[in-house]
Amino acid sequence: MAEVKIDLHTHSEGSYDGKEPVDLIVEHVEDIDLDGCAITDHDEIDDSLEAKQIAEKSDAIMIPGCRSINQRWTLISNWSDRKTRRRSIIQKYC
Repeated sequence: MAEVKIDLHTHSEGSYDGKEPVDLIVEHVEDIDLDGCAITDHDEIDDSLEAKQIAEKSDAIMIPGCRSINQRWTLISNWSDRKTRRRSIIQKYC
């Protein structure tokens, strides 16, 4: 089985603590010897979904995700389809 290297916690400029636009993140994934990454911006999913669309034109694997924080916990949720996405969003609020 081939090894796949993916960073599961990356922030884009869509998050208050990210700086890079998603198109550059997708472009740089292979430059830094990764096969893909998950953009997990704080309480926001739009840039993550945009990165997945951009990556369809390249060899990069982009996994949509989101990071949610409250006073008691941090949840980083990654998913690959609508069914999983709905379940993850519901768990965020429970």
